[in-house]
This record gives sequence, C-alpha cells and structure tokens, in this order.
Amino acid sequence: LTGKEIQDYGIISYSDGSIIPEEEFQATTFDLRLGEGHYLYDESVNDRKWQPIYIGTKPDLSSLNEGTDEQFRRARSDDPYTLIIPPFGSALIQLYETVDTLSIAEKEHILLVGRFDLKLSNVHQGLISQQATQVEPCYRGKLFCFLHNLSNNEISLKHKQKIATIEFSYVSCLHDSEKCQLIIEELKKQNENRYKRQYCDGKGIEDIRYFFYAQKLPKDCGLLSLKKKMEETVQSPDTISAIADKVKSRIERTGKIVAALITASATIICFICGYMFN
Repeated sequence: LTGKEIQDYGIISYSDGSIIPEEEFQATTFDLRLGEGHYLYDESVNDRKWQPIYIGTKPDLSSLNEGTDEQFRRARSDDPYTLIIPPFGSALIQLYETVDTLSIAEKEHILLVGRFDLKLSNVHQGLISQQATQVEPCYRGKLFCFLHNLSNNEISLKHKQKIATIEFSYVSCLHDSEKCQLIIEELKKQNENRYKRQYCDGKGIEDIRYFFYAQKLPKDCGLLSLKKKMEETVQSPDTISAIADKVKSRIERTGKIVAALITASATIICFICGYMFN
C-alpha cells in the first residue's frame, strides 16, 4: 500500500485520539513510535525476571495498576520517560500506535496484512528485534516485539521515539466477493476466541500485561541470561576441578606419548649406528 492508502483506510491511529499529520505517512511506509508500557528483563531478580515498566506521561499510575497484580512502576525517578536496556539485555516493548486492519475488512471487504521491523538507526545501536510474522487481517490493537541489546553499552529509548517501520500489503484480489466475506467472518471468529483474555477486547491486544497473564513471557531470555549461566558454569568449583582433571589427564597422556617417541627414536638411532659400524 502507499502511504496515502494507509492514511485513507485509517489503518493507523494514535492512542490519544489525536490526528496524525499527513507528513507522517511516507511513500509506502509509516514509522511507529515507542509506547508507554513495557517489560524489562532483569536477571538479578530470582522470582520475577520480567519487570513491568511504565515510561508514559501519566504522573499517577494508580489507575493503570488498579485491579491487577501486574503493577507498572517507573524504572528511574531521574529519567521516568526512558526505557534503558542494559548491555546484552532484553525487553518486550509495546508500540504507541493502534493498528486496525479490521475496519477496512468490515467496510470494504479488503484483506490487509502488515509487517514491521526496527528502523536502521536502532539496528546501528546494536538492537535486534523479534516479532510476529505479520499483523493479521481483521486485527485491531497494539503491536509488540522483543528487543535484544547485542552491544556492551546501555541503550536508551525515549517515549514516542520512532523505533520501527511498518508496511501493508493486500492479501488477494478477492475484494468485495462472497468468498472474501466468508474469510473475513471466519477470521473475526478466530480473533474473538484468541483475544478473550485479560487486556484484550476480542479484536486484539490492548495492554502489554496480556503477555504475563497469557503466560507468554519466556523464563530465561537473551544474552544476559546466557552470559550469567556461562559465568556460573565457569566459576563452579566442580567445573574448574573437572577442567583441571582433563588438563592433567591430557598432559599425562602427552607425556607418555613423548616418552614413547623418545625411546623409539633412541632405539632406531642405536640400530642405525650399529648397522653402520658393522
């Protein structure tokens, strides 16, 4: 789709309901911004490694935390609007905009899918992302992705910072056909069943805390977890002892082989010398 089609179809909207300026729609893409709520992976916490972090503009988080065990908190009081991913750390982020491929399907019987990935400027910082293969047809809700910091530096991401780029494509040319309408109805039923959980509205996901209640947060994640496990393994007395035993064993085997070679070499030299003098 062109940027003009993305705008005309109303596929993208801001969370606060404000009008998106026309210049934000590029020739064939749209830049997505960093949202308010995120999960930051903290390897130092034993029982809850995924910490719900809020970097939005609400001064009081009580309305967001009411009626839920998943309590958003500010990561830093001195910089409350910034998500900081530590070296080799990971985060599950929520994007700011709402994406709507449902309305155009219901109104115009047009099936659309979207695909998004990080902007190159964020990749240059050392970030990589993982997200769903596509934004589904007949979906209306927020978008999310896992971020992994491959660098040995902290990476700071600001609220509403442009972080990803999305594009949309037509699924087929079955616009306004009876077959297309049947597909749309089936997709809507599937989404209603899929998004019945907390923090969903039957059409899509509304809040990142859905991933906690749906038990979709991995137990261990990213290079930080791997780094810690490697350090624990290397520093373990049993591991050090096992490595020492292996080294000792190899040295002993090497010594025996060298001694055997020396003996064999001496025998051959003696044989040659005896042969020559005889």
